[in-house]
Amino acid sequence: MASLPPPPPSGEFSGAPRTDVRAVAALLCGVAGLLIFPLIFGAVALILGRRSRREIMAQPVVLKGLGLATTGIVLGSLSMALFLVILVANM
Repeated sequence: MASLPPPPPSGEFSGAPRTDVRAVAALLCGVAGLLIFPLIFGAVALILGRRSRREIMAQPVVLKGLGLATTGIVLGSLSMALFLVILVANM
C-alpha cells in the first residue's frame, strides 16, 4: 500500500502564482481612462498599478501580473497627459 506524500509545511507556498487583482484593476482603469473620465480613471490606474508592482516585486513567487500593472500605469499616465494637452489646446 503506497503512502501519500506529506503535505507542505504551512509557511511554504505551493502552487502556481496568482495574478494580482490590483494589476488587472489598474489595466482596466487605464483603458477606461482613455475612453471616459481620464483624470479619475487615470489617477486610479496610477495608484493601483504602483501598489500592485510593489506587491508583485516583494512576492514574485506568489503573485504575477507585473506587465498588467505596468500597462495600467502607462495607460493611466497617457490618459491624463492627453486630457491636459486637450485642455490646454482648447484655452
